Amino acid sequence: MSFSPRSPGAEEQQEKDGAIWEERIQQLVKLPDPRPRALTPDATCSQSPVALFQESCTWFKVPPNIRRDILRLAFGDARIHLQLIYGQLGGDGRDSPDESAPQGWRWWSSRCHRLSDDDTPQRYAMTNGGLPGPWDDECRDDDTPIGVMGWLLSCRQNYSETIDILYSTNVLILNGQAMLIHLPQLIPPQRLESVTSLEVRWYLKTRFITWDDPHDTLDEDHLGSIFRMISSPYLPALRNLYMTLEDSSQARLSVDAIEDYQAIILRHLDEFSQRMGHLDQFSCALPSVFFDFLYHEATEEVRGRSAIEYESYRQIWRGSDGHMAVVRLPYIDSYPGPPHHLGQDDTKSCGYWILEIPEID
Repeated sequence: MSFSPRSPGAEEQQEKDGAIWEERIQQLVKLPDPRPRALTPDATCSQSPVALFQESCTWFKVPPNIRRDILRLAFGDARIHLQLIYGQLGGDGRDSPDESAPQGWRWWSSRCHRLSDDDTPQRYAMTNGGLPGPWDDECRDDDTPIGVMGWLLSCRQNYSETIDILYSTNVLILNGQAMLIHLPQLIPPQRLESVTSLEVRWYLKTRFITWDDPHDTLDEDHLGSIFRMISSPYLPALRNLYMTLEDSSQARLSVDAIEDYQAIILRHLDEFSQRMGHLDQFSCALPSVFFDFLYHEATEEVRGRSAIEYESYRQIWRGSDGHMAVVRLPYIDSYPGPPHHLGQDDTKSCGYWILEIPEID
């Protein structure tokens, strides 16, 4: 959030940053098109040869459905970070970087330990005593390996059975513009097609347009790109989505243009929600400066003319008609469903939750 005048070199700096970003994007190692061969066996080919070790290995004598249950217990139903990081190559990412090493992109993954595996509400994106938001994530400082690589490399059959578990049963936590925009060129399409749950971090960005406009304009193409990616045919099995639209160094948000920014964000969210009506769970967290305005509007009906803030869960339900509501006490929290007082047959029951990204001291 900015209270100060725009820098005299804003236009030049924007062009410079854009050139650096384009240069980095050119360094992405993308999947070959077409791919020379598939890693996984063709499930439609019944005449494919069976490896000799599969006939004698005890593991492959276990019925396939039991093998899948075991693999799911070992590698599924968790929260997994998946991120592309640009920086010094070499090392594990936690050591001091080798300044002599070249810079480039590298993958980083880890089990998420914001909450333990035993915590029941961990799959929910609640901000009211539930799962802490991704802005509180410290997994990069003390990452927990997924522990699956050795198993994936053991043989093609194990790879085939396990890779599906990884993508279809886990919540994938994705962070970073480069990876998210180029996801279909980085991850095989058949893997994306099996993804059911995503947690996506996206960062707001503004653009300098003209000196006649005292405020930077929210970059709508940048904002819309993440919604286009998620609603594309690449993710047909997606059912659970938690997004965050966060402030960033690329966003020079002016306090005098909050209502304009807010209107743009809500329009994109509303259109996306209507396109993705098949989602079982959709919530989006916004910075406090936006959330406070929306919460005040959402509680106006129940507050009446009172200026006293209505105490409820700090989350807002926005219906498909644009009407906003909060959980009316003494009703219990209904997340991820709509507030109970709206009723399941009400047109307002089709929508999404808006959550709060608290200010970090």
